[in-house]
Amino acid sequence: MTMNHVLVLPDELRVKLNAACADVATHNKWLNIGVNTVDEMIERIVKDLNEKYDLSIISTREETPDDIKEHIESAGNKSIFTGYFENENGCVDALFCYIPPDPGNANDCVSMKVMPPIFGVYKNIQTRTRDRHIHCMPVFIVGLCTTSRVNNASVKKQIICCETSGYYYHDVFQNGYHDVIGRTDAQGNPITTINTLNELDDLLGGITNNKWFEVDYTNKIFRVLANTITNSSNATSDVYRLSLYVIPGVYLAINEGYAVDITNAQNWGGDVPRTLRHFISKF
Repeated sequence: MTMNHVLVLPDELRVKLNAACADVATHNKWLNIGVNTVDEMIERIVKDLNEKYDLSIISTREETPDDIKEHIESAGNKSIFTGYFENENGCVDALFCYIPPDPGNANDCVSMKVMPPIFGVYKNIQTRTRDRHIHCMPVFIVGLCTTSRVNNASVKKQIICCETSGYYYHDVFQNGYHDVIGRTDAQGNPITTINTLNELDDLLGGITNNKWFEVDYTNKIFRVLANTITNSSNATSDVYRLSLYVIPGVYLAINEGYAVDITNAQNWGGDVPRTLRHFISKF
């Protein structure tokens, strides 16, 4: 992304930032990082993204969820948590997602904010793309959360799984999350990446607690576990959560020469679960 870019933000972001700025405790956390107003927070987002990823953002614009849905060519539902990067030619170069100051749903602030637009775009191109990634463009996620949820191990694991899938994550408040990996290198430095299927499996609980997938290390089979969707009363929400863990697992499994088994997912009903099954079937 070497061109100059306009960062197109969903207009709901300003609404949520206005509410956060009006809350004394939250505003104090803003002041701790040198941010006083909503406009300054938006400027901080741009500054951080430019410095960290060299995105050449020269301005911002705000659009409605309907306009954004049309511009990113999403076949899914519109999202108040999604924007995009527009290049000099007026084309969409990347997706922008944000985790709001108060996400509300304790353990799903990543899965329910980030995954729906990615699925929406993929659904629109799934029959004509040969790319074996569910995201057909870079995905940048900005964390603005100021609640205790940023310390939840489940949330940290979701962020790490996003990174393992190839998404870019930046926390404006510099909240740490790699500690949940719980390992250090030979020099005693914390390990900040998941590089193997075994490492991902361990992060998610391994043979006893990983309810998303199982790994047959002897026969080299990666098997998607379907019960969280099959037995769910809200399969759409659960499939977004499942996808956060299974998709990076599929990528790692293929890289390591594993076969991918989705036999258990053949009876998934619903549009979003079927989209995930279609994506995994490419492998």
